[in-house]
Amino acid sequence: MPRKVNEYLTQEELIRVLDAFDITKLHGLRTRALCEILLASGMRISEALSLNKSDIDWEAKEDLS
Repeated sequence: MPRKVNEYLTQEELIRVLDAFDITKLHGLRTRALCEILLASGMRISEALSLNKSDIDWEAKEDLS
């Protein structure tokens, strides 16, 4: 069975995706923040959605779980 080739978005495509969210509305801001967390950290969606504010050490900027 042939290996699947991963395709990634270009920098320009990432910017277009992130700019598509209406950050003047709470749901747009929330969704953009989630996307930025996923892109910056490499977390899976389920990992990001299971985070609680108490799971984060804001001083050290790291996850406590």
